[in-house]
Amino acid sequence: GICRTRSGAGGAAVDVRPWLALRSATGGLAAGVYRLDVERPYELVLRRSGFSQDEMERCLVQKSLSSAPAMIFITGDFGAALAEHGPRAYRELLIQAGAAVGRTLLAATAHGLGAFASAGLIDASFHALANIDGYRDCPLVALTAGYPAES
Repeated sequence: GICRTRSGAGGAAVDVRPWLALRSATGGLAAGVYRLDVERPYELVLRRSGFSQDEMERCLVQKSLSSAPAMIFITGDFGAALAEHGPRAYRELLIQAGAAVGRTLLAATAHGLGAFASAGLIDASFHALANIDGYRDCPLVALTAGYPAES
């Protein structure tokens, strides 16, 4: 699944977690920042109401991506990864986050969405918006998505 993956053949599991940030209400969800609840897979928990384009822009190095209506952030448990992998902890988290983003890009394309992965995530801004510590939820990568504009 997207939240718990294995590193290499028989490697220890590394936790990564997707977050959803919506700039406008869609599909029964209000605008805001949501976290996937790993105890109840596929259940989104609203962590913060509202999410503006300006706030999205503050989270990204690639400012033009902030016009997307939705963003998926991937965070990882750096503390658990450090205990399990030592100096390779951050690399292991990035590998798993990259795999999750790759699967998400494929799924988005299959559903007619345009999506773009961005490693230019400004973690200090995301810390404040999502109210995370940056250690147990270490921001790793972001993906913006939406329906392509009609030409």
